[in-house]
Amino acid sequence: MTEKDIPAGMRLKSAAGWNQLEGDWKLFLDSSQDGSLVAEDKGKVIGTVTTVNYSGRFSWIGMVLVDPEIRRMGIGTSLLKEAITRAKDKGTIRLDATPKGKLLYDTLGFEDEYGLRRYEIKAYPTNLIDHSKIACSKISSHDLPKIIEYDQHVFGAPRAGILRSLYDIGPAYAWICGSGDNIQGYCFGRPGSNFEQIGPIIALNKEIAFSLLCNAIPQCKGRPIIIDIPDDQKAFVQSVEEIGFKIQRPFIRMYLGKHPYPGRPEQQFAIAGPEIG
Repeated sequence: MTEKDIPAGMRLKSAAGWNQLEGDWKLFLDSSQDGSLVAEDKGKVIGTVTTVNYSGRFSWIGMVLVDPEIRRMGIGTSLLKEAITRAKDKGTIRLDATPKGKLLYDTLGFEDEYGLRRYEIKAYPTNLIDHSKIACSKISSHDLPKIIEYDQHVFGAPRAGILRSLYDIGPAYAWICGSGDNIQGYCFGRPGSNFEQIGPIIALNKEIAFSLLCNAIPQCKGRPIIIDIPDDQKAFVQSVEEIGFKIQRPFIRMYLGKHPYPGRPEQQFAIAGPEIG
């Protein structure tokens, strides 16, 4: 897949009702190390898969899309298997599966890591609590090096390119609690065609995570919002539900191969998205 295929990718994602913008596809390609692929028929792109590599520790597979007119012909499975073949010498292979997709991944040897749920709110919450007691501020470019250094231990691998891209795409959603060597939490976000997405949210505890979220929400200007939360973050989920978020859909985080870099899941209150982790 190259940048000239992005319009075709946008066509397929729109047919599927997904949220990505052109900038998201560029982010995937910039981080793929030639692991993002298209399937073509007579010069027309009919399927895609993206693979983001995280410094040889693990690869992330996403954006498995097939033209709706020719689904169930094995095209998506062929793309997925080719992506796995290309990624198998670059560490663990990871992905966030839908319950339907999990049935296929189980047959390919993937194992469950943990569950997640996507939460959605369609309107600005009327009961958004003022969390001014936990000071948060906008992330500046000067904060990014320390955030990137801290983040690799929580996420499990360096993702400087991803975080810098998220900051460039959605600076209004980039918030931090603490600074320098005393980082207590941070969040990013990005616009989408259907929703604004907030995540990742990394924090030492639920209170900090929720404060970061409450600072990011007003930046969405009343647009629908999604946030993907690990099931184990039950206290955070309760706070999110109290301000009006509802479950949209579940995901299952899965992995293939040895998994020596799980990071610190207890500090991950929201992921960046199923297509990039």
